[in-house]
Amino acid sequence: MQKTLIGIFINLNFGAMKKIGIILLLMMVTLVSCNKDDDENDSCQTFLACQNETVWENVPSYIGDFLKFQNNLNNPWVTYYTYDEQCYYFYNLIDQANITIIENSKNILKYRTGYEGGQYRGIHTFTYLNGEIIFKDEFYENDILTDTSIYTLKKSDLNLSSLTICD
Repeated sequence: MQKTLIGIFINLNFGAMKKIGIILLLMMVTLVSCNKDDDENDSCQTFLACQNETVWENVPSYIGDFLKFQNNLNNPWVTYYTYDEQCYYFYNLIDQANITIIENSKNILKYRTGYEGGQYRGIHTFTYLNGEIIFKDEFYENDILTDTSIYTLKKSDLNLSSLTICD
């Protein structure tokens, strides 16, 4: 009788271990799958490479209605904005401000506007997080932080070539 009880106990433990093993295997597969979803593009190494040719919408508009990133350090993005939704203006920040890229890592693009040692400067950061881009503006006067603004951009499937460009 003692051998029979030990045999039943061993069989119960083996069955329970088998179930636990299956549950652990399913959990590992789920975790690996979730991890891949969070990191949409494993092959890119920089923000500009990962976001190349993507269009993002800013609601409500301040920094532009739409931004399109380009994998080009000399011209990393363009902005399309409107006042009346009849036509859009094309704005290329590189043409208007002295920009220095500070960081271009996988999920962060940080740049400085203005001249080093100048009276007015800005530090601007795009951060890709959970399928959105958070844009943070920091403005400095004589190296003292005077204003900070934060905006959320949502990915858009808008074909920018369909926009009417203002004269």
